Amino acid sequence: MDPPSRPVALEVGSFPAAQGHRSPPSRFWRRTIGLVALFGCAVLGRFFAAHRPGDGSVRTIPLLQQAYVWQRDWTLSVHEALKAHGREMAGLVVLGAEVAWKRDGPQVFRVALDHSLLRSLDRPVGLCLRMGGYPGTFATNTPAARVLDDLVRGMIAEAVSNRLDLAEFQIDFDCAESRLDGYRRWLEQLRPRLGRISLTITALPAWLKRREFRALARATDGYVLQVHSLDRPRDVRAPFILCDPDAARRAVATASQLGVPFRVALPTYGYLVAFDAGGQFMGLSAEGPASGWPEGAQFRIVSTDPASMVGLVRDWTSQPPPGLTGILWYRFPTHQDKRNWRWPTLATVMRGEFPAPLLRLETRRSNPSVTELFISNEGTGNYLGPVTAHLSWTGARLEARDGLAGFESVGESAETLDLRSDWVQLGPGERRVAGWLRLTEEKEVQSELETQ
Repeated sequence: MDPPSRPVALEVGSFPAAQGHRSPPSRFWRRTIGLVALFGCAVLGRFFAAHRPGDGSVRTIPLLQQAYVWQRDWTLSVHEALKAHGREMAGLVVLGAEVAWKRDGPQVFRVALDHSLLRSLDRPVGLCLRMGGYPGTFATNTPAARVLDDLVRGMIAEAVSNRLDLAEFQIDFDCAESRLDGYRRWLEQLRPRLGRISLTITALPAWLKRREFRALARATDGYVLQVHSLDRPRDVRAPFILCDPDAARRAVATASQLGVPFRVALPTYGYLVAFDAGGQFMGLSAEGPASGWPEGAQFRIVSTDPASMVGLVRDWTSQPPPGLTGILWYRFPTHQDKRNWRWPTLATVMRGEFPAPLLRLETRRSNPSVTELFISNEGTGNYLGPVTAHLSWTGARLEARDGLAGFESVGESAETLDLRSDWVQLGPGERRVAGWLRLTEEKEVQSELETQ
């Protein structure tokens, strides 16, 4: 998602992974699961939490966990990720279109979805319309209202024609707090167009205190509370955080008092934030350094802390707040999404466990006298920090060596060599070559990895 104009979510549950092979659920049960995710999980959670088994422990059920698929371009990596892990989510909400309101009229972008792939996942699917800030009137007979009406009709018609059984239609709208009542009028006009499809919206914690929000929420079948945001940094020294767990808990507690079912959106992403030479904010990038930054630009990375999200998952799963029906993760991981968690991290956090890296060192002979060195992360969390590879052998002399990917030689003797990198960033499942060495004779090279 392109960064919105508001200081809020710059981008916006899960059944455990299936054991063995099971027959896919029927359409009846698939629809039932979708409805439970939207309306019933909070009630069931409170029921089970209140009934204790004979051993005196509290019996609980997990919140259903879903994920946003927010890519505008469904590349090969999106297809591969959904095929590999889409069924491990309780449902998906996919970006279907975006609207930007310009002076010369609305600019609409439609996402080319793979409907057959979504059908094959056999999970509830929601379709999302992303709308930027709107400066005009919310009257229901304006050109903007007609554009919105036509767009929603078209998105639903496309899904129906492709035999995609939608569980919900969601609107993610950058609405000013003072205009929530107008937004409600738009929703009331749109709702009859959806038929049996649930109408949901995204909402900000700041909206909860507005008198108009209660009526807005009740014009829907539920809403998604976005508790992740990035305010415009004052300067390069300012603290960064994408999701404050304490603030998220307070927002959910407030939402629980409104009597409307809701889910909470939690982040998995990060950003590279750019500042000029004087430390003033210039912009941000979701996929590494963007081109065109001026000379002397300073960069900082802000990322979602998995450990803090684990605390929220545990709290809300063990005792679901009233009205909370699930968690929507933003966003579904792909291997090309470099500023996002990898799948092992998300899967671990969804289970309420803490992800951790596990680095391995591997040596491989490319010819009898040349040994290549590889480093991989076989854990569930990112590794960030220094790494030293200690290499040793007997009965031969070191003839040549080189460090790669930031590694360099920091010490060598007749039968030892150390390659070190002061900063290694390695995500779960990633593997890279760290260097090589050539000996005068064919000998086995022993290796040891040191991290801090």
